[in-house]
Amino acid sequence: MNFPIEVYTIIIECLLIFYFFHKEVRPVYPSRRYIILFCISLFAVIMLSTLYTPMFIRLAIISLFLFLCYTFCFKCKIFQITYTIILFFVTSMFSDVIGAFVLSRLGISINELLGISEGRLIYNTTSKIIHLFLLVIIILFTNARFDSKALLHAIPLMLCNLSSIFILFAQYTTFIDNGKYSTFVMTTICMLVINIVVCGYTEIVKKSYELQKNQLCIQEQLAKQELYYQDIIARQDESRALWHDIKKYMLAMENLVSTKTRPEAESQLSALKKKFSSLDQMIDTGNSIVDGILNYGSNKAGSLGISINFNLWLDTDLNISPVDLYIIIGNTMDNAIEACDAFPAGHKPSISCTLRQKNHVLLYEISNPIPQVSVKKAGVIHGYGLENVKECVNRNSGFISVKTENDIFCVSITLNV
Repeated sequence: MNFPIEVYTIIIECLLIFYFFHKEVRPVYPSRRYIILFCISLFAVIMLSTLYTPMFIRLAIISLFLFLCYTFCFKCKIFQITYTIILFFVTSMFSDVIGAFVLSRLGISINELLGISEGRLIYNTTSKIIHLFLLVIIILFTNARFDSKALLHAIPLMLCNLSSIFILFAQYTTFIDNGKYSTFVMTTICMLVINIVVCGYTEIVKKSYELQKNQLCIQEQLAKQELYYQDIIARQDESRALWHDIKKYMLAMENLVSTKTRPEAESQLSALKKKFSSLDQMIDTGNSIVDGILNYGSNKAGSLGISINFNLWLDTDLNISPVDLYIIIGNTMDNAIEACDAFPAGHKPSISCTLRQKNHVLLYEISNPIPQVSVKKAGVIHGYGLENVKECVNRNSGFISVKTENDIFCVSITLNV
């Protein structure tokens, strides 16, 4: 056993464990001191198990240590941590096999790869680079973000992995020719560090993109909420004015009734009803976020001569973030209004919107007629924002159905709340 090579390999394995488990099980760390203590203990356990035990017993000891730490110290679920442990070590063994196969095909013998010399160093480094890439792909899959954008984020890491393996092989060939051990070791370590840095940078870029996307949604949501509250203030002023005048209307009607002037009394009653009807146009579900989105859509549609038929019933508290509510309801309603606005003036169709909650299930459905335009234009109208809606529904473990039937475009969404 080459002790420096094994220490180097164990340090990298500890970093991979911490990175993967942090992403998969999202543990609750009491403090940084616990993190430092955990990393030191993990290094000691792996080191001792490497020195004195066979491989399968070594894996069992490390797995038991991880299970106890993440279950009892970091409050992770038993099934989740068990699955993550199995996934990590299966991919670790898989990457070892791939690394050995690739290097053996490049001309390095198995005896050199499993020995105690430089072949062992390049084998361990190559395997850990492959393992890092596999873990990143698994994280993308398990977090339901394996889409085209996620693949674009993984491409720089994949290119870095492939380039590093080629450089390591080239350095190993150079080492065989001139025997510069220190240069070979430093190059190998640097290649691994570069891969780790690229992985971290990829995470930063991905988080920055998601943060920018959320900020844009929040800004649009705040703008709609501002319009909603402005509408509330305007209606409150209107209510005060109405209650101020209501006695005058009542006195006028009493006088007209007492003098048996029926047409004038009916005229006054009609005017009073008209003033009251303006107060009934405001949507009030009890949830201010939903009210803001629906009132904004209703006012926007009304200004275009489009009516929306609402069927609403839900609790005041929904276990869905305001940003997700805006993405789901706001985008689909904007699409429906835009589609109906494409109809000729005076022939604007109505939109049907259902939002009902039963126990912990929320049903949202919105449908609208399809304008007689080209398929390309219709796709633009109804396609805008739907990808974000689908992503948001998946993030909330929901179900979405998009269909067109009898010239009616319908989006149905079911969410667990």
